[in-house]
Amino acid sequence: IAAAVGNNGIGITGANPDALIMPIQVMDKSGRGNVAAIIKGIDYANANGADILSMSIGGNCYSSAEEEALLKAFYNGKYLVAAAGNDYADIYKLHPLCVRYHTFPGAFKFVIGVMATDKHGNKAGFSNYDSDGPYFSEYDPAGPAFFGDYYNYDIAAPGVGIMSTFLNGTYREMSGTSMSTPLVAGALSRLLQC
Repeated sequence: IAAAVGNNGIGITGANPDALIMPIQVMDKSGRGNVAAIIKGIDYANANGADILSMSIGGNCYSSAEEEALLKAFYNGKYLVAAAGNDYADIYKLHPLCVRYHTFPGAFKFVIGVMATDKHGNKAGFSNYDSDGPYFSEYDPAGPAFFGDYYNYDIAAPGVGIMSTFLNGTYREMSGTSMSTPLVAGALSRLLQC
């Protein structure tokens, strides 16, 4: 989705077919992982020359260690792009296990949080969203530091019925903010090449 080279007349063309990809796996084959693995992936990308970290991952609970690793990459000049998540939840909705229904790392203010749209440009039915928009965040001065948050999702991109490369040289149509995120990362990489 971000960088497929489509000059063979079949399949797809990515948002920037001239981009180079540094694949870093932080989840197991069932799609599960932990913050320690994610931090290792962030640190690896940061140390090995990635310009953009495209993160189609997310969890609802805040981690100061994850935030620290991301801030290190951000202050090292990396662009951070991450999925908003697919729970059809407002960023300010209370989560049963955590303080708020943020999807991290996409909700951090220094990460470009990507929501999904349908083919008409409307918010996709599954996409998490930021009800007060990308330039304003609710703040609760009585709450703990991460509750009075300033968290945001920043941009929306197509995320319904997106064609992607798949296993064994095949293609598959998929939906989710994990499809929107590489579109934004690929477009950003094209801008950086200009």
